Amino acid sequence: MVASAKKKRDKQDYEVLELFGIRLKVKNPQLADLLTMEAKEALTSDISVLSQKLHAPGEAVEEIIEEEIPLISEIESYDDYRQAINTVGEKLGFDVGLGGLWKSPTNVYILIRAIKEDLEFEEAKKYVRELEGQQKKLTNENVGLFVVGSNLGCDMFKAAIRGLNLYNKMRVISYENLNQILRFKESGYLGHKEVATLMVPLDNVDVGELINVIKAVVSS
Repeated sequence: MVASAKKKRDKQDYEVLELFGIRLKVKNPQLADLLTMEAKEALTSDISVLSQKLHAPGEAVEEIIEEEIPLISEIESYDDYRQAINTVGEKLGFDVGLGGLWKSPTNVYILIRAIKEDLEFEEAKKYVRELEGQQKKLTNENVGLFVVGSNLGCDMFKAAIRGLNLYNKMRVISYENLNQILRFKESGYLGHKEVATLMVPLDNVDVGELINVIKAVVSS
């Protein structure tokens, strides 16, 4: 009985990428198809070419990113915060549309919600329910992503998403970690496909911890 249950759970996991020896999995089969499909002619653009090229990281890249993307402590208004996030999205290779909808060349759609201030648990749950409703209105396969201003905010939204059993529909990332992913991409450690995979709800990996693993690898 136990073996049968385990087999059933295993069938629900779809491996989409192996990154630095860590196998990344999702539970959504449609999302897995998008992230693992072979490149089409429409994707043979500068983005896909860039994603296949790894070059040695340099200090100049770090300096450029720091000049163009403000730190969270430097952002005063919500509009500036949202604009900074959209700028990161464009640099990551997404088509940033109205209403916080990012489209990847992999055809993965990500509905972004920017949350700068720390919220109480019930407030976080309210935002999670609102995002779920907005996701259901979209006809394309999509995932939700909260970009929050602090690690405490991340923990609160993680708890709210888990509490509402929506961990396969949406996830949360800190503004700092979003910028760290940009640094990895600009330095050549990640291509766009890897970036898109880190944006979606992964079944078996905490992305914050994975980013720490990547930082350790690239600095060794």
